Amino acid sequence: MAYDKPVDRVHFGLVYVIPLAKRGYVAPKEASIITGRMISLDEIEKDRQAHEKYETWSNKLLPLLPEIYSRTFK
Repeated sequence: MAYDKPVDRVHFGLVYVIPLAKRGYVAPKEASIITGRMISLDEIEKDRQAHEKYETWSNKLLPLLPEIYSRTFK
């Protein structure tokens, strides 16, 4: 597997879906992380710079999110 960024060599990602009754609130627990929040599929799809913001494994996942979401929330 080719690594696009140095962080790709040291990070491992898991993908899971959690249905929320309302918009969820997320707060970072690490001091090095200044902000964090949940974003919708619509927001990701409209973001023209999304592929520049995310790690390699996340970029591979982005096109699959609509299908994952539709299978989970039928």
